[in-house]
Amino acid sequence: MKTCQTILGAGALALVLASCAGPASESVTEPAPGSTGEAASQVDNPSASGDDSGDDSDTVASDIVVTHPSEGSEAAVTEATFTGEPGAYQVAVTVTSPDTGCEQYADWWEVLSADGELLYRRILAHSHVEEQPFTRSGGPVAIAPTDLIFIRVHMNNTGYSSQVLQGTVANGMRTTALLIDPDADAALAVTQPQPSGCTF
Repeated sequence: MKTCQTILGAGALALVLASCAGPASESVTEPAPGSTGEAASQVDNPSASGDDSGDDSDTVASDIVVTHPSEGSEAAVTEATFTGEPGAYQVAVTVTSPDTGCEQYADWWEVLSADGELLYRRILAHSHVEEQPFTRSGGPVAIAPTDLIFIRVHMNNTGYSSQVLQGTVANGMRTTALLIDPDADAALAVTQPQPSGCTF
């Protein structure tokens, strides 16, 4: 069964969500909390904060089909787990990406509010050619347990993945497709923090 939903948020940013439920082929994630304020970040190992909130108006399904990208395809966030307290969660995000070295690698993952505001960005300072999938933690992310959020990955040469995790700390996360207005997406892609280079 396929469901499409439109959420309007800050600056009339329209997020179109295409959610697919199916047999569970992999466990997805654990619940995620609320939100409050500004974008935070961390560079290839935890250290940042998050902000702004979204309302958890969407029920998170437990049966999800998670697909893994193959060589040459886009990256995907496949799992996220949350620890800590509301308003200051640490998030461990698992990414699968077709990294080949500094010429092609996942250079960050980020958390967005329901209205498309950047809450947190975790910079990845190097490629993960020999470590797939890989998990990196970040935070704190300033959200409440019931704030609806999206977690997605960015590739240095192809941009954002269309597959994201959607949900809340309280109810869990699921894989979905996220389509953002191209102008809003372009603005997010140049928002700080940005990678300062690739070490390998």
